[in-house]
Amino acid sequence: SPQSSFIATLKAEALRFAGDLDAAEKLVEDVSVKDIRRLCIRARIYFELADIGNCLESLAPLMPALESMNGNGAGSPKFEDVLINPTELLILSQRAHDINQLKERGRTAFSAGDYGDAMRMYSGALGMCKYSKTLQALFLSNICACEQATERYVDALASASAACALAPTYAKAHSRLAAIYTELDMVSDAKATYEALLTMSLSSDERTKVLSYLKTVEERLQAGTPINWRRLLGVGAKPSSDELKKCYRQLALSHHPDKASRGGASQALSDARADVSSRLFKLIGEAYNVLNDSTALIKWENARVKAKNKAFTSSDSPSRRSPFNDSNKWYSGTW
Repeated sequence: SPQSSFIATLKAEALRFAGDLDAAEKLVEDVSVKDIRRLCIRARIYFELADIGNCLESLAPLMPALESMNGNGAGSPKFEDVLINPTELLILSQRAHDINQLKERGRTAFSAGDYGDAMRMYSGALGMCKYSKTLQALFLSNICACEQATERYVDALASASAACALAPTYAKAHSRLAAIYTELDMVSDAKATYEALLTMSLSSDERTKVLSYLKTVEERLQAGTPINWRRLLGVGAKPSSDELKKCYRQLALSHHPDKASRGGASQALSDARADVSSRLFKLIGEAYNVLNDSTALIKWENARVKAKNKAFTSSDSPSRRSPFNDSNKWYSGTW
């Protein structure tokens, strides 16, 4: 029977195992506090969708029984009747609670400008999200926001790219990646990422902003804007040879393909970081080769000036370039 709550619950569980979390979520949006199995599946679905608030809300009616670890008490749910392991639910509840606390503490630290503390909170939460790719993507995006705020652009690229690999339809992670590409004048990559964003679920306001940013990026692309190698390496306008070499070595070591994939919260994250590191390692090397060679440096600087003048004269008005300035502010905070 299509109207059977029990059948809908079983279908939601099957969809969850199949990986179609959005479809599964729609089947368990409405739930009775007495429907134990539905509450449990709903909690797991919301956890994997990175919706910790709804996960905890789903578990709340079961907490008295879970905390006593006795499903046979008066008025308590009988977990064994629906083949639910109360120990697993208790672990899920504690994990969701701890993740939520770290997320809020990270958000508070970020708002106060304490990016180091915020990153520690988000990294701690990331380590607890082994079973949810979307949650891992969320905290990687938040870590990326901290790295972007402290101008650690290669690290930010690594975090945002891994987040997008883990959750290909997670719009917030893609918007963060597009913003970093734009700040680094990696305009072809920014264009591709904004175009990908337009295929995702966006609000009307978000879609309008993406179209505006895309137009700006396309102008920079047509002007032939080279990548901002100085910003990528995190050096000033005239770094000494020693400073340049030090920055290069630190980044090359951190993002070497043999090292970048270690210590991930999950195998999926390790794999994502390994894929990203190969490209970043090449970019770091290219940046050093340009900035460390006087002839290549002059050629690059001239190309930057030429592209800037071309983009300015081709624009209908200065406001066409204003959405970015030095950064995309669409998702400038953390979530």
